[in-house]
Amino acid sequence: MKKLNILLAVLGLSLVGCNDKGAEKPETFEATDVRIEPVITRSTSTNFEQGDKIGVTIYKSDKSVHAQNACLTYGDGLFSGDLKWYADGGEAGTIQAYYPYSQAGLPSGFTVSADQSAGAGASDFMSATKAEVYPQAGAVTAVFRHHLTQLVIDIDNKIGANVSEVKLKSVLPSVT
Repeated sequence: MKKLNILLAVLGLSLVGCNDKGAEKPETFEATDVRIEPVITRSTSTNFEQGDKIGVTIYKSDKSVHAQNACLTYGDGLFSGDLKWYADGGEAGTIQAYYPYSQAGLPSGFTVSADQSAGAGASDFMSATKAEVYPQAGAVTAVFRHHLTQLVIDIDNKIGANVSEVKLKSVLPSVT
């Protein structure tokens, strides 16, 4: 009889455990702004400039899209905007971001400017992906990587010839 009481007590505890576990509610999260703190690698420039814009897409762990090509603007070291996190704080997601922002969305191809005498800024293309991100009040740190290489060509014109053009061969000015 003593063994039966112990067995029933153990069985009763396991049922209580099952009932408690079934009563748990998924963790909810108050919808706060999505903010991204960028880190730039392999660049001659050390940071984004005030007013720069990125496009952001957020996929939830079930592959549903929470945000598609949302525009975030750089200011005070962070990208921010009107984009809010989803309410399920216990569900991870993946953030994909790209620069420069385009209303048409992430371009399938990108071509550098043929004339960069005024600067190479318009020919810059970077992206960042961060997986296993949970909704949070703080900024998400994302590493932005350049997909193009900047070439700086200095011409040592020792004979004083009039140089009006420089052509590069075997260079791909476009990417897909």
